Amino acid sequence: SPALNGIGVQHMKKGDYENALKYFDMAAREMSADGHFNMGTLCRDGKGVKKNLRKALMHFAIAATLGQPRAIWTLGKAYFFRQSWLSKIILTNFDEDKVFHNYGNDRKKNVAIKAFVKKEKIILNINQRKPHAIKNVTFVMRRNVSVALKYFRTLSLLGTASNISSMALK
Repeated sequence: SPALNGIGVQHMKKGDYENALKYFDMAAREMSADGHFNMGTLCRDGKGVKKNLRKALMHFAIAATLGQPRAIWTLGKAYFFRQSWLSKIILTNFDEDKVFHNYGNDRKKNVAIKAFVKKEKIILNINQRKPHAIKNVTFVMRRNVSVALKYFRTLSLLGTASNISSMALK
């Protein structure tokens, strides 16, 4: 899946967002954290796909859960700043408890992730086959400074301080 993501990045650099989206989606289906991060970026910015902030949050959430530092930073900023894209998510037209995305469902993958909405939250149900473990991770769909600090703390614990300062300048 790094190769699929890399091909998507090359398409994105050329401004060919439709093909970039296709390769990022294939990488995401292979449980690539970078693929999910890039899918989130395209969904948030509306490049190659209709702008969809809920899907962006879902992809950033999966990427952060898989340990992608830029996704952790992106979510931290979104939860921290009052005027972030996260504040623009509208909580209508969503069937509660209905799975709206599945990744890694085939038996070849060790991890399967289902995303669904419950009240004002996106919940990721993560099912690891070997060793068997099931975990639910919840992401609120509104600004929350304490959640933001959790992401920033996670980045500092990962030892990515030099990466954080370069990202903060962007």
